[in-house]
Amino acid sequence: MSLRSVSIRFADDHGEVCREAKIDAYVDVIVDWLNAFSPELKSLASRASVWRPDA
Repeated sequence: MSLRSVSIRFADDHGEVCREAKIDAYVDVIVDWLNAFSPELKSLASRASVWRPDA
């Protein structure tokens, strides 16, 4: 079974959601969405893994 979409949510230091979306589960779509949020993003922690663009 494969994922067709993923839900992404960003919260600030106070836990307030500042951006969220449900997007297609393709790496290029996810990276584009993340870069639109912050081009300087260096890492991202999730419940299951850590994403790093240089890894």
